[in-house]
Parts: sequence; structure tokens; C-alpha cells
Amino acid sequence: MDSQNMLLLAAKLQELQAQENYGIGVSCVRSISLYLERGDYQSACAVRQNDGKKIASYPALEKAISESMGCRRHLQVDCKSLFCNPKLHLLCRILGIHKWMLLASRALPFGVYEAKLECDRCKVQKTYRDDGF
Repeated sequence: MDSQNMLLLAAKLQELQAQENYGIGVSCVRSISLYLERGDYQSACAVRQNDGKKIASYPALEKAISESMGCRRHLQVDCKSLFCNPKLHLLCRILGIHKWMLLASRALPFGVYEAKLECDRCKVQKTYRDDGF
């Protein structure tokens, strides 16, 4: 990203973050903006990755940052990863192409086995019970 685009993005982020959180703003976005104003893109990306979940709770900020800096995991604009693209999360839920991971399991009385599963892509959770019959 060149210095002119960094300055434009910094100004846009300052304006957007000032409107969020009941006018208090969002500190991590202020940090990103400050680093961009200084021309330190690597530090801005580090804040983006470290505070990505906090930024994601503000959709307007997330959209502005994603369009210019990319996703928070890979720092790629238009990332095709299932983790980063919300449309792909929706497809995962609609089509049922879940990639289940075991979160916890336990044995219950009378030979019943219970497992808690979570989809690695869309984070949907379900409980599976096997009564042995």
C-alpha cells in the first residue's frame, strides 16, 4: 500500500471509529490509523490481526478495513478462506458441508456416550449422543 492510500485510509478510519461506541471510538482502530499516518503498514497489520475480533464487532469498521487491508487472518483482500468470507460461512450452513471437530466427550451412565462437536468453518455447535443401540 502506498503512502497516499495509507493516509486516505487513516482519515477514513478516524472518521468511522469516532462514530462508534457511543462516540467514544474504538482504540485499536485509532492505533491502526496512527500507524498508517506514520507510514508503518506492518504495525497497522499487526494491530489488525491481534484485535480483529474486537474490530469485527463494528461492521462499518470491519468492512472498511477488510476492503483495504484484507482479512484479519491472512491480510488478503477478497480472501477465499471459509474462515474469512461470511458468504462462505452462510453456504456452509445452508449446504450442510460442515467440517466437524470434537470439542469434548464424556461417558454417561448406562453405556451412553455424548460428544460436543463444532464446525471448523462456521462455528456451529451440536451435541451427538450414542446410546449403544
